[in-house]
Amino acid sequence: MPLKGALLGMGNPLLDVSCVVDQAFLDKYQLKLNDQILAEEKHVPMYKELAARADVEYIAGGATQNSIRVAQWMLQVGVQVSAAWPLTTRRTQASVHNSLQQ
Repeated sequence: MPLKGALLGMGNPLLDVSCVVDQAFLDKYQLKLNDQILAEEKHVPMYKELAARADVEYIAGGATQNSIRVAQWMLQVGVQVSAAWPLTTRRTQASVHNSLQQ
């Protein structure tokens, strides 16, 4: 299908990290079940620990990015959607790219 338009959204992208963990992990990082946090310095080691696990999932998100993805799906007219933002590592870049392809 030929390109019929372009949609650009600007905002702060998020990368959600999802993983099934035990109570010991939650206690180690002072976390609660079914909760969300703004990470603090004490949570930094948690990311390396999660990244080393085989069952971790990375989900691209954020209000702008989610809105663009839904708009593309709703319009169904060959809208070209693109995102650009700085990501600190190639692994993070690959995680975002892979989750956006789903």
